[in-house]
Amino acid sequence: MRESKEGRPPQGTDGQPRAMPARLLLRPAARPDFPAVLNIVREAEGLGADAVLIAGGRGALDPLTTVAALAPLTSRIGLLAEVNAAETHPYTAARRLAALDHVSNGRIGWSLTENTESARIQDYAAAVHALWDSWDDDVHRYDKRSGVYIDTDGIGPAAYAGPFYRVAGPLDIPRPPQGRLPRVGDDRTADASFTGWLEMTADQIEWIKLRDELGACVIDTARQPRRTLRRCLGLMDVPPQHFNRLAACQNP
Repeated sequence: MRESKEGRPPQGTDGQPRAMPARLLLRPAARPDFPAVLNIVREAEGLGADAVLIAGGRGALDPLTTVAALAPLTSRIGLLAEVNAAETHPYTAARRLAALDHVSNGRIGWSLTENTESARIQDYAAAVHALWDSWDDDVHRYDKRSGVYIDTDGIGPAAYAGPFYRVAGPLDIPRPPQGRLPRVGDDRTADASFTGWLEMTADQIEWIKLRDELGACVIDTARQPRRTLRRCLGLMDVPPQHFNRLAACQNP
């Protein structure tokens, strides 16, 4: 279960203010307010948070668009977008998330809306993974002499067919830097759970109260090495993909 703001003690057992939670889940405010979201995310980054998930909802800003706007305005914090499987086809989600991962140098993750049934979640995630895996990791050649920019042997069809979704592929942009972007959820196939995440409304007043309650101090992160979101979440790196090239060799 996700940790709510109401259930969180304001201080630790030693009576000292608690540290800034490492991961925040931002629910949309009553009225869309991107400047407030941006301020919260940038301040959370400065206070040491390593990830923030932008949730969607009726009348809310589109999470994928919001994350796209946040990516160039942040440098270290992981950015996750909630995807509505009923409104976004797996191909669209895979393409937009992959593009954002390239732009942010591997800081992107995702989740699926809570009301999505488990079987559909698994099928959707499998379709997205198949699209990301339709590109090998080392297809770019940049060989001016031969005129070869991309080794097309490293690109193959996704050819995924599940009970709910079918995608032919391949994707039209390279595989994300993280290989497969981490998905956070409460289902058993998710890469990470919501345990330890702090859920709050993306409201400036609520944020100020939380920040003051925790007595949070700005952390100097300039000397800390940049990490992908997978590493921030304690996940192993995804091995390099060479499946398509191997398939091409086996089927000349």
